[in-house]
Amino acid sequence: MLRTEDQVDFKGSLGQFLKGLGWCAAAGFLISTVLWMAVGSERIGWTGWFGIYWVLLIAVLVVQSRRHKEKGYTVRSLEDASDHHEDTPGGQAAGDLELRAPFFAQVLSWGPRAMVDGFAGLRGKHNHRQRAIFKRAAQILSRLAKFSSGIPIRALIQPPENIPIFAAALDLLDTHDYAGRSSDGERIWITTHGRKKLAEHHIHIKIDEV
Repeated sequence: MLRTEDQVDFKGSLGQFLKGLGWCAAAGFLISTVLWMAVGSERIGWTGWFGIYWVLLIAVLVVQSRRHKEKGYTVRSLEDASDHHEDTPGGQAAGDLELRAPFFAQVLSWGPRAMVDGFAGLRGKHNHRQRAIFKRAAQILSRLAKFSSGIPIRALIQPPENIPIFAAALDLLDTHDYAGRSSDGERIWITTHGRKKLAEHHIHIKIDEV
């Protein structure tokens, strides 16, 4: 249910893909303008530099897409918790490497990465981190559906908890209006919309806790 909504929502994979596309277009405009003014070649005008940029960008996207495919853009069951603690594609080592990368390089690579991840999400295929977020969000939503009122967020933490994944799962439920949070951020509850969506998908969870 959460994955399906993510595919068609501007707050999910669709929005991520469009943001990545817009970022790449803006970067291409800027880079092409700088090269055109700096080189001043009559053979290659601004349009030529812009075309070269997109050819190179497509090549980068193909390489990134293949790398992500090799790392496993698959959909696994909720019960499979093997990647529950993976925060980034490729594991913790890949995450550490990304954090050590120069800030400028991270900025340049954000657009292509967003396009690849967003496009994968549109096709219903997600990376390790996204799968972990969806699984944790589904578990949290199932737990919230058992309560008739809000509960402390800390009561949902299950040690050893991957806090970044846990926080992202809460944000996902909040963003899509499946859950609401108190103004102090201490309590959370399932919304009317959340219960309605569960009912529409024939997911019935008995309220047994007040």
